[in-house]
Amino acid sequence: MRRLFLFLLVGIFFSGCSSFTIGGEPLPQQREHQQVRQSLDALISAYRDQNIFRFSELVSEDYDNGKGDLEIRVQRDFSAYMDRDIRYTLNNMTSDGQGKVFVSISFQRTVVERFSSWRINTSGEASFIFIKEEGQYRLLTQHRPLFGIASE
Repeated sequence: MRRLFLFLLVGIFFSGCSSFTIGGEPLPQQREHQQVRQSLDALISAYRDQNIFRFSELVSEDYDNGKGDLEIRVQRDFSAYMDRDIRYTLNNMTSDGQGKVFVSISFQRTVVERFSSWRINTSGEASFIFIKEEGQYRLLTQHRPLFGIASE
């Protein structure tokens, strides 16, 4: 009985800490992190669905090394691989307070080579910087690229 009570108490504590709000509203940092996570999820979904237009909408015009270059590399991915799937775990998300958010993830990526039908599984870590533009967080740069891998 004492164990059950302790277990419930710990569960309530952790669930309360992760969803702390003021007046029923999420904290500004929580809202920002939710928006960035939605942008990352939308990027992965567009990549998986082979939708370059939706993908491009989520990339900043100021993308490191050029937005056009990333679009070309992603198009090469679409040509080289089928059945792209990415699953990730968020490791860290930090804001600079001026519209940039730094994100670190661990991922598992599975692609199938279009010509050989070989399934390639990779896992690793990737980091991104998102910037808020026109009310939406867009990809500004990626370290250890998650998207545009056919050129590597």
